[in-house]
Amino acid sequence: YDSNIQKVVPEQDWMKQTDAEFCEKERENLFYSQQSFKAEVATLKQHFNQSG
Repeated sequence: YDSNIQKVVPEQDWMKQTDAEFCEKERENLFYSQQSFKAEVATLKQHFNQSG
């Protein structure tokens, strides 16, 4: 998953042969995980009074 373009980027041959629907579902899951992680980091920054 490339978070800059928010897309699954298959790098292995077996991954290039997977179903497009599978890749889209994974992209959605990874996107939401990324958003959740960003929110958790923001909360921790506030908790520990770190700027950024």
